[in-house]
Amino acid sequence: MKFKSGCNSIEMTIKGYEFPYAVRPPNNDPFDVNWLNINFKFDIGGKMIDETFPALLTWEWKDIYESFQDVLDGNTSSFNGEFIEPYLIIRLYRISEAFMIKLDYAFDTSTYDDWEYIKISNNIDKKQLIGIINEMKQQLEPFPER
Repeated sequence: MKFKSGCNSIEMTIKGYEFPYAVRPPNNDPFDVNWLNINFKFDIGGKMIDETFPALLTWEWKDIYESFQDVLDGNTSSFNGEFIEPYLIIRLYRISEAFMIKLDYAFDTSTYDDWEYIKISNNIDKKQLIGIINEMKQQLEPFPER
């Protein structure tokens, strides 16, 4: 899933479970077995950053595309996605027959408390939103909630 605004872009791709061989523990805690490693590729004014880390749970990824579908279908006018890991916020707004998608991402630059923040927003049409929803579904298919 790629978000672009001017010369800036963020691409998000599921790489797998954080713990691919994990099974749900006896206490039935669903968290550790459902973290997804997400690869983030950033192009920020020509500065390229590529990092992978467990950013979302399986059901959070699914909630994004299901909520996007609700906005597309007119069931709601917006989606404000904030997640357990606080580094990523995804928003979607219906604007008449078009949509505005916003993505905020914070990442550590490997220097203690030296955080960088990336904010991208872009207007998209119905066809583009359908493409994002379908791509997100396809990416999650091999990684169901365990």
